[in-house]
Amino acid sequence: MQSTGLAPHFIAAITPMDCGHWKPAPEIFLAALNIIKVKAENCLMIGDDPIRDVQPARALNMATLLINHQTSQTAFLDVLASLNLSIELVRD
Repeated sequence: MQSTGLAPHFIAAITPMDCGHWKPAPEIFLAALNIIKVKAENCLMIGDDPIRDVQPARALNMATLLINHQTSQTAFLDVLASLNLSIELVRD
């Protein structure tokens, strides 16, 4: 998250140690949804692995964005801006 410049926009991170499940198990994604109290269809999952990130998130009906690490931070943020998303920061 640090290399993309997105870290300040996150309120939580979940690891397998937090929930007892490793990706691509859907439980790790469900645990994250539970923490932020948001439905899967209202989330954008950003990941860099098509098997461990994108497939399970799509199976839960999340929108997905696959990261290419060869792309610069500026280009990545430009892609996010071009998606014309309505981003709402969720806090407790």
